[in-house]
Amino acid sequence: MDILEISEYQLYKLKSIDPSLSADWQETISLILPDLNKESQNSIHKNILEPRGIYVDKGKGLIYKRPVTLKKTIKDIQTNNKDLISIASDMLKIIDSCIEYYDAIQLADEIEAIFSYLDNLDLHNLPKEQKNRKKIRVAFLYDLAQWIDKVNLNVHAGLRGLDAHMVKSYLKEVFIKQKIQGRDFRKWDSSDISFQELTYLPRFIKHEGGKRSFMIVEGLEYWLLIGSADKRGKNPYSFRRFLHEDNTGIDTKKHIYLTHAVIRKYHMNDSQYLAYASYIMSRFYTLDSGVPDTLSRFINEIQKLDKIYLKPLLRKRLEQDGGSTEAIIKERMITYEKQVSVLILGKLPRIIQTTLLNRPGIVGDSTF
Repeated sequence: MDILEISEYQLYKLKSIDPSLSADWQETISLILPDLNKESQNSIHKNILEPRGIYVDKGKGLIYKRPVTLKKTIKDIQTNNKDLISIASDMLKIIDSCIEYYDAIQLADEIEAIFSYLDNLDLHNLPKEQKNRKKIRVAFLYDLAQWIDKVNLNVHAGLRGLDAHMVKSYLKEVFIKQKIQGRDFRKWDSSDISFQELTYLPRFIKHEGGKRSFMIVEGLEYWLLIGSADKRGKNPYSFRRFLHEDNTGIDTKKHIYLTHAVIRKYHMNDSQYLAYASYIMSRFYTLDSGVPDTLSRFINEIQKLDKIYLKPLLRKRLEQDGGSTEAIIKERMITYEKQVSVLILGKLPRIIQTTLLNRPGIVGDSTF
């Protein structure tokens, strides 16, 4: 089988692999790679597995080379920025601590504060120092993932009945992994036009996705549902945000709203658990209300056009007709640009005008 023939879900599973953050990495690889031809296997090793520290040893098979520790990173980097070293030292204090019990909210506050300091540190646009910052960030994240397994977390159960295992799973499989993988972080968006066609998601989650917009991350034991952030620049995957439950009202009239939900993967056939999960989802807050119908329909249309015309064009093999590879790619991109212009960009002025005319209090033509 060729790499272009693997399913979206198989690609999701491969790109989600990180041996330091998920224990099923060897099983995932063994279920997908043997069915691929040699060229496709080599491509996956080079572009997905090796960047994640996974290599082939002739005698041992697949082996994992753990990233460098924070302690060694601090020792090896060359920098004159005292603030950068100071932040790294504060990170080291967390993972070197011998505290047996740690409050989850306190940990979230400390972790998010230290990343805020690191991200906002002025490095004067020096490439070398920016690389040093990235090395420190990644080393701390991997050390944090290893350290958290040894710590007893004090967790406020709240409406969702959170426990230490759920919290540690979210920290490793969402918060840490997203910070390490960046744009390559795998998730599903319930607002995507093809969401209801995904056969590997539970019926319960697809049903909820038909009523509201949220993101879904598959963990080892949980489906982790994440609502969009309500402010630009705010991290929806925030560890502190995950732990927080918003309370309004008092006493018997108190209401709780959630930005995250944790659904147990292996309880999807338990009617009693599904009733409980439905109640949790009734408290799940999303930001998709109030979006004009015209705009929503256009967004759905864009997603459909992208799936039918644009993505296949980019994934289509480059036909070798004697010309240079650069010329073939250039011709393909010109075709892509024309398709985007005709299918999407050319419609924008009309959509904007229609959306403005359909605002409350404005009377006008609301037809496409």
